[in-house]
Amino acid sequence: MTKRQLADSIRIKKTSNGVNTFTPFAHYEVDNGTTVKYYTFNGLRVAMRRGSTLYYLHGDHLGSTALTTTGSGVGTSQTYCAYGKTRSGTTCASGNSLATDRQFTGQKYDVTGLHYYAARYYDDHIGQFVSPDSMVPDASNLISWNRFAYAADNPLNFFDPTGHCEKSIGDDDYGCFDLAQKIHRQFPNVDRESLERSSIKYLEKTYEELLTDPPLDAPIAGVIVGVGVSADASFLGPVGFAFNGGIEVLAHKNGELALYSYGGGGGTVGLGANAKVYVGRVYRLSDADGYAAWFESTDVTASYGPLGATAGRFSDPTIEDGTYGNFVGYAPGVNASASQSVMYYTQPLVKYDFQSNTVTYPQLEDTVNDFDYLIGR
Repeated sequence: MTKRQLADSIRIKKTSNGVNTFTPFAHYEVDNGTTVKYYTFNGLRVAMRRGSTLYYLHGDHLGSTALTTTGSGVGTSQTYCAYGKTRSGTTCASGNSLATDRQFTGQKYDVTGLHYYAARYYDDHIGQFVSPDSMVPDASNLISWNRFAYAADNPLNFFDPTGHCEKSIGDDDYGCFDLAQKIHRQFPNVDRESLERSSIKYLEKTYEELLTDPPLDAPIAGVIVGVGVSADASFLGPVGFAFNGGIEVLAHKNGELALYSYGGGGGTVGLGANAKVYVGRVYRLSDADGYAAWFESTDVTASYGPLGATAGRFSDPTIEDGTYGNFVGYAPGVNASASQSVMYYTQPLVKYDFQSNTVTYPQLEDTVNDFDYLIGR
């Protein structure tokens, strides 16, 4: 079997016995020419369409697929032994009787007999990973020093969503790999590889220190160019509501170019309306996908006819010392206002990656996936 992977250990192509499987997205793949789509609800995988057949997926407490049913009610069940083998009575053996290869804890079961856990492969015959972890999840826990161990050797209560560290269903606390990614998103100048090789105790301490004393040398993550419109309407003297909307292009330092739409509103002191063309800088943003979020924006605009200017600052209100940026631009119209708004940036309308020379349409793909699920196609 051969494979091709992208960054973050995401496998996009598998070839086994001459059969190719392409998985460009987590919810979509082409298996030997057959299109397979997965549908999720509230983070859980609930249905799969293989070709023209729709299957409903039912899981257990660890997220394993335990039952698949069709629209006619015909179902196939499968239960598991502690470390992932298929259970048949009192016998445990490797295999698959379901219509999906997403099996034990929701991970892919390959024809090799190994389970694909993104960062590495897991062997249910020995109950361990076939390669060592790149990090020690918890240096104070003796079992963490066995870097081949699966789910802290407690597979009845824990699972391993990334191939790096154990986690329990419903646990809102950050696992080691989740926390490493969170730190890198908020503080991109902190080396990612060293974070992913650190223990959970070290990561927790590092995160606390960074929040208490964030680095002052936040590097520029990208530049933005945008066009939009603003309207400020007063209701109580000079105080009123502000409305904003437009499109924006982000050029990220990692070689991504993405187009977004945005809109929102808030409070204002002033009155008027204007168009705007602006440029700006973005800081502490790990990649273009992270720009699809809520931002709090503060701006000042003064315009009269063809003369006008606007300037402001925006930041992520959900994360302390997270992504932020500033902008300045030309704003023709009739307006004199200072406003504070909450803006929502959609998934990119289109994104181009210079490194891989690929074009994707994230917002369209999400819309099509949601529509397919709603109409059961």
